[in-house]
Amino acid sequence: MELTKLDDLAGRLYLRPQPWQTRSRLHVLVNHYLDFAQLRDRLEDLPTQFDHPRPRPWAEINLQQIHPNQVIGLRLEVFLGAISGAIAVESPIRGYTGVSWQYLQQLHPPMATFVGGEL
Repeated sequence: MELTKLDDLAGRLYLRPQPWQTRSRLHVLVNHYLDFAQLRDRLEDLPTQFDHPRPRPWAEINLQQIHPNQVIGLRLEVFLGAISGAIAVESPIRGYTGVSWQYLQQLHPPMATFVGGEL
């Protein structure tokens, strides 16, 4: 999907969306991210992940591109607080994984590989 200035991952952006427009945008997201093919791909990958763990790539999120009008259903301060909390928790995950890998490598190498891959 090619995005324009008036689009985002949920489709067309509206300055003051009507309920049916919001429902349409939610429909696009659900159909994309909860699509049977997407879920099947993750489930089929599970045995491989157990045998040969590896991190999945995460797309970067450009927080500067989120316009306050796109935050619907909660106060902007609440949204920003949730994003801030998620960043604080998730950002240092690579370091935690490295520490877990180090001590698990001594105790149970396959578990170390599952938790932290191969460092």
